[in-house]
Amino acid sequence: MRAYYQDDYCTIYHGDCREVIPDLQPRCEYMVTASAGPLERGAGVDGIVSPGLFRIPTTGYKKRHITEKPVALLTSILQTRNDWLTVLDPFMGSGTTLAAAKALGRRAVGIELEEAYCEIAAKRLEQEVLPLNYGTQERR
Repeated sequence: MRAYYQDDYCTIYHGDCREVIPDLQPRCEYMVTASAGPLERGAGVDGIVSPGLFRIPTTGYKKRHITEKPVALLTSILQTRNDWLTVLDPFMGSGTTLAAAKALGRRAVGIELEEAYCEIAAKRLEQEVLPLNYGTQERR
């Protein structure tokens, strides 16, 4: 599978994710946590390993994909794990997960079957994104 779009943070592949992950079936939405060892308290934000409830407003933005979530939700989920340096979204849609990862300065890989959504995500990721900690970093 060739990269459809790539920048310093994100890579988009156009194709069927089952070519890369054959056992994954697109029947529902998954958030999979994988670890090379036990998850310890304190691995996430504010000492919480994985909170289960996020309250994010869902009004005020235009969806580009039928199952699109707000970037704020995906950002909140990604912030629960500071050790997630690379994020995989095998059903990328319009690229919300990749946009959130990029805003957090993390690498992300997205795979999407529909080329039209690859194009939407690529255009979305081409926009300049400042890191969330912009302005709080030491100036050189």
